Amino acid sequence: MLKKSWFIYLCLGLILVLALILRLYKIDIPLADHHSWRQADTAAVARNFVKEGFDFFHPRIDNLATLRPGTLNDERYFFVEPPFYQAIVAGFYRLFGVKESLARLVSIFFSLGAMIFLFLLVSRLVNRWVGLLSAFFMAVLPYSIFYSRVIMPEPMMLFASLGMLWFFWLWLEKQKNGFYFWVMIFIAWALLMKVFPLFLLLPMFYLLWQKYGWRFIKEKKLWLLLLTVLPLLAWRFWIGRFPEGIPTNIWLF
Repeated sequence: MLKKSWFIYLCLGLILVLALILRLYKIDIPLADHHSWRQADTAAVARNFVKEGFDFFHPRIDNLATLRPGTLNDERYFFVEPPFYQAIVAGFYRLFGVKESLARLVSIFFSLGAMIFLFLLVSRLVNRWVGLLSAFFMAVLPYSIFYSRVIMPEPMMLFASLGMLWFFWLWLEKQKNGFYFWVMIFIAWALLMKVFPLFLLLPMFYLLWQKYGWRFIKEKKLWLLLLTVLPLLAWRFWIGRFPEGIPTNIWLF
């Protein structure tokens, strides 16, 4: 059994190495690929954290373009999700200089972490061989390769979302406070990055139903998880003070 586990994790390691190699191809290309506009804005925020001083609560881009009809954005604000990704990238910029390849590397390593969470989830749900297959396809599919090296927060969001599912499952099984702590961290993190992780509440509810049935209503710790929405609400309240810095389009409404 120990030898089999060793072989499984060796295979996972090789898949991660393959994924890294595929994503390093022309990592220094300029921001002229798909979604270049959003990538350029995200890169600008990280760069300005270095050039103009780190101000997490006032992310700035490089242009004075109007982001919302009828408003001027003379402070160059860019308020979307909290700039966790840009802050990490800015840290590497300070150490090694402003290079777009560094920003892509940050995305790549979050995508590798997401592959590990996917392997763990599918291994628990089916078996470890299917878990390896899932990680392999995530590693080699062209669509996955492209979006796991963009200068955008999506790879971080995917990492946080899969981590949220994994630690929630572990906590339901083990009922350990350490897992519960990470559940709260990852749920809050995922929701701050994008609203899409809300759809993952459906499989989480299924896991709850499997374990408790209607008895989940009496579980106090489950209700405390609602507190993980507070950081998102706080961020939305904060950026609401700067409507000129919130991008909008007619098709969104």
